[in-house]
Amino acid sequence: MDQQQCASYGYRPGTNRFADCMMQQTSQRSEDEQRSMDRIAAQEQRDKDRKEARRKNDSYIDPRPSYDKDGNPNFDTQGNYQGCHGAGCLVDNPDNGDDDDQ
Repeated sequence: MDQQQCASYGYRPGTNRFADCMMQQTSQRSEDEQRSMDRIAAQEQRDKDRKEARRKNDSYIDPRPSYDKDGNPNFDTQGNYQGCHGAGCLVDNPDNGDDDDQ
């Protein structure tokens, strides 16, 4: 491939200019490969850092909704109350036996 490239520039095989062209092509390819490997390594490090930061961040709240086994959104899967807290909160609690629709 490099020989065809150098020949397309007009250099004849066996000449010093052809040899210089071949060395330049090889050097350029090595530099390109090194830059590519550096970019890949930097991206992998950024991904690793982001993953580690997410893992360490204790304030992360899972945005997926939690429901109890009956589908009630006020309780999570362990039965812990997750609904509204405080005065004035209207909570549909299926465990209290009252039917709010009547």
